[in-house]
Amino acid sequence: METRPNLFSFATKELSQDAFFSWLLTWADPKYKSVDSELNSTANSLVKLLLNETNDFEISSIKIEQQSFKIDISAIVNDKYYIIIEDKTTSREHDNQLDNYKKKVSEYYADKNYQIEGIYLKSGNEYINSLKGIIKNGYRILGRNEILSILKPYEGKNHIFNDFRKYIRDIDEQTNSFKEYDKLTRNFRSAEGLYLFLENEITFKENDNWGWHYVPNQTGGFHGFWFNFVNKGIYTMYIQIENRFENGFKVAVKIQNGSGIKLDLYSIYEKLKSLSEMNDCELDKPNILKAGNTSTVAFIKNPLQIIDNQINTDDLIRNLNNLVKIVDEFNP
Repeated sequence: METRPNLFSFATKELSQDAFFSWLLTWADPKYKSVDSELNSTANSLVKLLLNETNDFEISSIKIEQQSFKIDISAIVNDKYYIIIEDKTTSREHDNQLDNYKKKVSEYYADKNYQIEGIYLKSGNEYINSLKGIIKNGYRILGRNEILSILKPYEGKNHIFNDFRKYIRDIDEQTNSFKEYDKLTRNFRSAEGLYLFLENEITFKENDNWGWHYVPNQTGGFHGFWFNFVNKGIYTMYIQIENRFENGFKVAVKIQNGSGIKLDLYSIYEKLKSLSEMNDCELDKPNILKAGNTSTVAFIKNPLQIIDNQINTDDLIRNLNNLVKIVDEFNP
């Protein structure tokens, strides 16, 4: 069945999302209840979620600002609460901007004594390690699930609202499609979905600087996930997953060597290969073992088991756990 074109299939940038949430929050003003009671009710629910308030919380006034102090969206509620909303789609926080926002608002409105609430609103995907800094800065994280919980009950026919809700649902469906191999290797949200899944399946070492994001390069780039960084003396060994989309899926053992000392990569590979035979994980070596600041020394021969386009995630987790043991046991 033909469906009408979705506005947000074209308006995909963060400014478009800023505009939608600014528009929706404006509907929380009591004067708009008689114009569209359903939008007013949904907007009220959103404000209560942002303030972490109960259903009996009453909104007497709301003022929305955009780019005040360079903040994506600001909402002043009942002349008592100042809500800072850092609105993100695919990008991440940078330059300690969140802490700076709170300081600027506190200083400028010192006479108002507003209760400041910081919200990190994220419709896209982001890894847990990245979000820890957000929480540390005193911001509450509202992700896609929380957004959908507010948008879902609306039964009205406003096209702007329904287009945005469908757009967010589509992101969610794409993210959760990672078990289908053709989608995993074609859609970046599906690739992120696999990494979100693995976050809950991998046991990370304390202070392991793990993470994932897209890495552009001259060969077309890849969606990478790196973890299990282990100090081996003059170099660090770690695991890197590379989803190169149409160019394949790889799980590699990598080395960071900032010492300037030339390494015998073939010898390192042979030792890894010997350990792999004892840990039920078949390793192979790259076509070229090339020394550099970062080098690939081995990779899992068949990292994904695929049956009827479905990925066996249990098998992938088994391979990753075995590779962690190999890297941990490796002795230079």
